[in-house]
Amino acid sequence: MLLNPTINERNLFDFFKIDDKSCYIRDIRVPAQKRMNDKGLQGLWLTQYRFKLYKPKVEVQSLLPSREEALARFAEHGINAEVRFADKIRLLLWWISILRPRATISAFIALFKRKVNYPLVWAFSDCLLIPASHDNFFQYCGAFAALDLFVEYAIPTSLLLSADCVATDQKQGLSSIANEMDVIADIEKKHRFDLKKLIENFPDDLVFIHPIKLSKWK
Repeated sequence: MLLNPTINERNLFDFFKIDDKSCYIRDIRVPAQKRMNDKGLQGLWLTQYRFKLYKPKVEVQSLLPSREEALARFAEHGINAEVRFADKIRLLLWWISILRPRATISAFIALFKRKVNYPLVWAFSDCLLIPASHDNFFQYCGAFAALDLFVEYAIPTSLLLSADCVATDQKQGLSSIANEMDVIADIEKKHRFDLKKLIENFPDDLVFIHPIKLSKWK
């Protein structure tokens, strides 16, 4: 990852346009509310749908907000993580496209009977800004880790549950490049793998580029 070279310990909060009690993450998404043909979305959807707070010999339920409390915290951030009827239809159509016909009936019944066990959000978590005072964040991350929840679910979910203000690129008028390999290829071509040239011409509102393979740059 290459962070914007103008960011330092003195201008950190000014750059992200936040105070010292706010957090930053690139973006926050609810996979179930996205189109099923989005790259990699099917796996994210199923993780959101299958996750449970219960695991044999792991007692962390008391360390996390209840399902209702979590939904209320999400709502305070303007996020509804419930799975809507239209979202279920999208998942069902995807299931039908990949499963054998006789498996679709049981999938249909299970899908419309069940709710998401616990609300989750997903985000690229390569760059994160969080004050040390947010003790609940670390507690929640530890609980989710014990439940084997993927890190890019655990971090943004913990942020929404613990922080009063979570800034994102969209909210702050910033941008980032994460795993957009076509865009990164254009950057490599434009700057001819000259790292000094890239740093000198780094866009003011760009937070980071990821990945950047420095072994390829001179």
